[in-house]
Amino acid sequence: MRILLTKTACDSMRIGLDAQGAASSAVNVLSNLLGIEAGIIVIDNRGGISLAQNTPHMAHAWFKQGMPEPVAGL
Repeated sequence: MRILLTKTACDSMRIGLDAQGAASSAVNVLSNLLGIEAGIIVIDNRGGISLAQNTPHMAHAWFKQGMPEPVAGL
C-alpha cells in the first residue's frame, strides 16, 4: 500500500514544526491510524532536511549540497 504523507507533513510545518518534527508527526499519524510502516523525507522552506521512519528495515538516502554523492543507510 502506498500513501502520500506530504499533506500531513506540510500541515505540521504550517503550525510551526521544523522539518524533523513534521517528518516524525507524519509517520506517527499514519502509524497510529493504520498501524503500518512508513518513511518520509521532509525539506522545509529554510532548506532543513529531515527524515523519519518507523521501521528499521527501510532504506534511505541522504544528499546535501556540496556532497559528491548521496549517502545510503538503513
